[in-house]
Amino acid sequence: MKKSSRFKPIQQLTEAREQDAAKALGKSNQKLGEQEQRLQDLLEYHQEYQHYFQQRGQSGITAAKLQELQRFLHNLNQAIEQQRRIVELARHELKQYRQQWQQAHGRTMAIGKVVERYRSDEAIQADRREQKENDDLAQRGAGLKPKT
Repeated sequence: MKKSSRFKPIQQLTEAREQDAAKALGKSNQKLGEQEQRLQDLLEYHQEYQHYFQQRGQSGITAAKLQELQRFLHNLNQAIEQQRRIVELARHELKQYRQQWQQAHGRTMAIGKVVERYRSDEAIQADRREQKENDDLAQRGAGLKPKT
């Protein structure tokens, strides 16, 4: 069996692992985008309520309603901070998946180069054998003794 053929299962395995890593990277990237969008939504919601709070304050508001709005904004601020932490975790996770994919890609490329080198060597050897056979046939046709 040729060396390039023996490496084919290894090459297929590294390619499959790279594809798995690429899928995980894609999912992580999508997750980060979703978490960033949630944070953006919370920030916009906070801004709207802050504006509403200022308008209500200018037009007069009861102490109970004021306390209720302050509590709501405090809770919204906590949600924003929590979402920021979630976004940072998602960024960290994405970085890890990117590194895993890069490593898998590097292994795939390395195995691919090895297999290609083996194929090239095998092709050169096949060409040499063919040339030798042609030379032997030509010598026999001319009545000469083949080289050994």
